[in-house]
Amino acid sequence: IDFATSVDCPLFTDMCKFEMACLFEYAIIPITPKMLLEFAGKEESDWKRFCVKDWLRVDEAVAVRLMSNCVNWDAQDKLSSM
Repeated sequence: IDFATSVDCPLFTDMCKFEMACLFEYAIIPITPKMLLEFAGKEESDWKRFCVKDWLRVDEAVAVRLMSNCVNWDAQDKLSSM
């Protein structure tokens, strides 16, 4: 989306531009537990290196516990249904 023309042609004059801005710039893309595990890896050292706690905006102990549960669920093939 090219916002450079917004000075001369405000966002609301082009409703297609406005719609795309709402959909892609300001929307939250849902991340499933399986996707989180794929991004972060299955090792605690990776979670710390990638700062997964910052992704989740939680304390490190909470992030480690959540990711550990995700690893266990993945081993039991429970993540595929989430």
